[in-house]
Amino acid sequence: MPALGDLFTRSDRPTASYDPHFRPDSALLESRYDFLTCSEVIEHVHDPLPLLERFGALVHPGGIIGVMTRPYDTAGPFGAWWYRRDPTHVCFYSAQTMTWIGARFDWPVERVTPEVTIFSAV
Repeated sequence: MPALGDLFTRSDRPTASYDPHFRPDSALLESRYDFLTCSEVIEHVHDPLPLLERFGALVHPGGIIGVMTRPYDTAGPFGAWWYRRDPTHVCFYSAQTMTWIGARFDWPVERVTPEVTIFSAV
């Protein structure tokens, strides 16, 4: 089980983990959840809009969507930024991007840390 899911389960908050490559249990995509996390994943997605739409469909109204990724906001010149050198990182985000995502889906946004954004699905 991924680290975050394991931490939740150990604290009596049962979790289900889905990964299209490592945990491809499509039955999990037919349920609805109170809380969904996307930790160090969204930067690997070529077309994030359908993924974000799917997230909205997977959480109950009022549910929480937590996204963790390294933001580009203060990284300096893009060419020198170490995070972009990972060949699996194909899409990059900033605080402004997260604000746009919230506005696009009408999800209130809370930046917990520079790396973690919480959206409240409505």
